Amino acid sequence: MNNNDNNDMFNMSDVDMLNVSDCLVLKLEEFEHNTDNIDNTIYILYDTNKETYIVRGSRNGLVNGQMDFSYECENMDSLMIFVRYAIGKYNKVSESLYNFPEMYVDSNNITFDYLCERGRDSEEISGYMITRIKKSRLKKMLAMLRDIGNYY
Repeated sequence: MNNNDNNDMFNMSDVDMLNVSDCLVLKLEEFEHNTDNIDNTIYILYDTNKETYIVRGSRNGLVNGQMDFSYECENMDSLMIFVRYAIGKYNKVSESLYNFPEMYVDSNNITFDYLCERGRDSEEISGYMITRIKKSRLKKMLAMLRDIGNYY
């Protein structure tokens, strides 16, 4: 096998597809206060390459089924306003922190479905049921996502 054959074994899209370093992902699930059904699911991670927060989510219970959404946000305060607005100030929330050992290098490839499929209990670092999402706690969680990671 010559060097050209060896290079053909590794398609460039495969090499760039997954990052080998671990990535922290925060998952927030909002429960409807009357039924305890999950109304909103939001995943948040920090893209160290772009230095921005990545938000992937889905709203259930709509007339037409569910609505997925996908955003980037550079400003922590703006993201806190969005999350608290989307979830509701007094709704019960399940908060889980996950370790994703394989994550796409390009955050544009990270979809809500990808995060759902990869969010297995075996990768859950911790999880809590909280009665409401407080601004101070959310700010600490977002700072943790930004400040803790692998940079190799």
